[in-house]
Amino acid sequence: MKLLSVVIITCNREETIIGTIESCNNNINMNWELIVVENNSKDQTERKVKKFCEANDIQLEYIKNKTNLGVAGARVQGYNQARGEIVYFIDDDAIVLGKGNCIDEAYEYLLNSDEVQALSNKIDDTLYGGILPEIVEYDGKMKNGVDLRSFIGCSHFLKKGNVLPEPLYPLNLFYGAEEIYLSYYIHAAGKRIEYYDKINILHTPSPNARTSEYEKELNKQLNWYIVKKYIYPKKYFIATHILFVIRMIKLTKFNIKKLLGVYKVFKNRYDEKYIKRISNKSMKNIWHKFNWRYLI
Repeated sequence: MKLLSVVIITCNREETIIGTIESCNNNINMNWELIVVENNSKDQTERKVKKFCEANDIQLEYIKNKTNLGVAGARVQGYNQARGEIVYFIDDDAIVLGKGNCIDEAYEYLLNSDEVQALSNKIDDTLYGGILPEIVEYDGKMKNGVDLRSFIGCSHFLKKGNVLPEPLYPLNLFYGAEEIYLSYYIHAAGKRIEYYDKINILHTPSPNARTSEYEKELNKQLNWYIVKKYIYPKKYFIATHILFVIRMIKLTKFNIKKLLGVYKVFKNRYDEKYIKRISNKSMKNIWHKFNWRYLI
C-alpha cells in the first residue's frame, strides 16, 4: 500500500503547529502518517498535537528529544522513522493553502519521475515579503519544473533511495546549509530538484527569532563552509577558504575575540567522518548548470 510520510520538526510552536497539521490533513486523501520530532519544547506542543491527531484520526509518531538537536539532527530522526517512499517535510510555522489533494498529486509526480529526487514548493514568506527564491538552472526563472540548485527547507519532498547519503545530514550542522549538503548529492548523482509550484505555502516565521541575527548569519556561513570541506574536490579548497575568511572578518568586524569564537565553533562542528567528496566531473557539471554562484 502506498504511504506518504509527513515530517514536522518543532520547538515551542504550540501556537502554529496545529494549523500546519490541519492544512496537511486538508490536502491529503491518500494513506499517510505524521511524524513530529520535538526538540525539547517547554510549552504544550505535545499535548495539543496528540489531542488534535486523536480527534482527527491521524496516524501519529511523536518523537520527543531531551535536548535540542537542531534542524539537521531532527530531520535525520524523522527521515529514518518514516515508512513511506516519499517524505514530505514542512515547517511548524507554515501552512498548505487551500483544500484538495495537492499533496497526493505531488507524491504521485515525484514517485513516478525517475530523474527527480526532490521537489521544492512555492513559499510565500511573510518575513521575506514574497516568494522565496532559489538559484535555477542556466540562469532561468522560477517556474514549475525548473531544476533548482537546492530545495528550500520550509516545504519540500524527498524520494528515498540510494542517491541520498547516510545519515541524511551531518548531525552536528544544527541549523543552516543542511539543504545544500543534500542537494550536492542529488545533483552529483545526475538527479533533479524540481520547483513544484502546485503546492502553495504560507510561511509565517516569528519575528522574534530563536537566535540573534549574528548567530543566524554565523551558522549559515560556517555551515556552508563546512559543507564545502565535506564535499568539494580538493582543488577548490584554497578559493573557498579565502572567501570564508573574508566573510568572517566582515561579519565579526575584525573582532579578535569573535574570530577566535568562530574558530572554536568550527573545531567543535567539523567532523571528518562526513567527508564524501564528489568528483571533479560532477562539480564541473554542477558549476556549468548553476554558474559560479553555486561555487561561492
